[in-house]
Amino acid sequence: MHFIFNHFPILGTLFGVCILAIGLLKKDKSLEDAGLVTFVIVAILTIPAFLTGEAAEDVAENIEGVSEYFIEQHEELAEKALWLMMTLGAFSLFAIIYSKLKKQRITFVKVIAMLVALGIFVLMVFVGNSGGEIRHSEIRKDQGPDSKVNEKIKHQLNH
Repeated sequence: MHFIFNHFPILGTLFGVCILAIGLLKKDKSLEDAGLVTFVIVAILTIPAFLTGEAAEDVAENIEGVSEYFIEQHEELAEKALWLMMTLGAFSLFAIIYSKLKKQRITFVKVIAMLVALGIFVLMVFVGNSGGEIRHSEIRKDQGPDSKVNEKIKHQLNH
């Protein structure tokens, strides 16, 4: 299930940024609101992406060549991304409600939401990449406790 849900936070955030940016450029309140609603939906979908990670970890730990180090790195980054996405979802929901109640465009708030979402998108890409590093050693940077770089450092310290 983790592999099904884990793409929603990445692609959904980018989709929301694009919709909101187009809405802001065209001064189209409906598109702006659609972008904010997208962030709320993505925040909700980020929860199962995060929660299914434990079951995926249980499976991955039994696969030869999978390092606990990469799992932990992914989990820590994913937790930060989860809380940031939840904050963006709540902020977006607040902006939608405020805009409807006050019947006014709150462009500055929407621009802030878009910029924060862009940052979260970048973070989500890193989260996704770190998840890929768990199983795909070919995309790993030379890092981790078993890496060649760390072996060289250990060797130099011992001599």
